[in-house]
Amino acid sequence: MTQDTRVKLLQSALNLFLTIGIKKTTMDDIAIESGLTRVSVYRYFTDKRDIVKAAFFQIIDKLDSTLQEIQSAPENVPQAYLEKIVERLIGLGRGDLPAGLEELKRVYPDIARDFQQARQNAIHQIFNILMLRANQNNLLRSDLRTEIVYAYFLTAVIYVMENPELQNLGLPPAEIYSTVKEIFLNGVLKK
Repeated sequence: MTQDTRVKLLQSALNLFLTIGIKKTTMDDIAIESGLTRVSVYRYFTDKRDIVKAAFFQIIDKLDSTLQEIQSAPENVPQAYLEKIVERLIGLGRGDLPAGLEELKRVYPDIARDFQQARQNAIHQIFNILMLRANQNNLLRSDLRTEIVYAYFLTAVIYVMENPELQNLGLPPAEIYSTVKEIFLNGVLKK
């Protein structure tokens, strides 16, 4: 199986987990959704637990690839990095991510714990680089408390999509993350 096929398989699985649920999704459903045979799915994933973990950890992979891009990017403009983060977060998959994460906690609490820890670690590293680059370019407001900015950044990136009030509004993720990005930039950077 090629890397592209594996990515397609995992994206199909994640979409199913987020639209119909982890418990309700079968390996047959995943095979059909991805256009593969059930045998092909089992060549790469020994069981449903294995594919659930890999599917949700795609989100971590996207954050890690964003981190690698930021680390190797020649430009030092935090706005460009935030655009990359927003772009990746919006493209996580269709369906209800907060509900999917809640179900993941109930069905596979160890995977959920590892996922939350890996996600927070990746976001922490991204934040540190953003702040370092902004500071090097003298873009940060002088009166900032980094601990408070980090708490806001973590909340904005991780938990904004899980906010019940925002969920009830039915806003698209692109609009939510775009607004959060603007609030962050206007509150953290000098005018």
